[in-house]
Amino acid sequence: MTNFHTGQAVALNTKTVILTGQKKYSVKKYAGPGTLLYPVEDKQRWSVIFKDKSSNEYVIETFHTSELKPYKNKCWGHDCEGQVDSSVNTTCNVCYWVKCPKCGRCKKSLCESSGFTVKTVPIKIRVIPK
Repeated sequence: MTNFHTGQAVALNTKTVILTGQKKYSVKKYAGPGTLLYPVEDKQRWSVIFKDKSSNEYVIETFHTSELKPYKNKCWGHDCEGQVDSSVNTTCNVCYWVKCPKCGRCKKSLCESSGFTVKTVPIKIRVIPK
């Protein structure tokens, strides 16, 4: 089991199961990187912010911990062969990309704000289902 924390970059790979009669269909809901905002009360789910590829807007959704895994990739620098892993490497608090342990880069060439801020102070929210 992975210990997640606020501000951590994660990989999302979720499936929605649709039951029709006696047949079961799995449809990919979303696959890509996101940033953890805060755990939901039962600690089995996290609110995650990610950029929706179809609308190019930031979306906040709740994901079960089984749908989350640490973000792992190679360094974004062309001249670096480092590997990033959000379970062991730090996440930049400006752009929310994982910092490379080898060269220190957190984004392709220049760190710039992602346009949102992750606060570590606990907040209370009420989620209203659609």
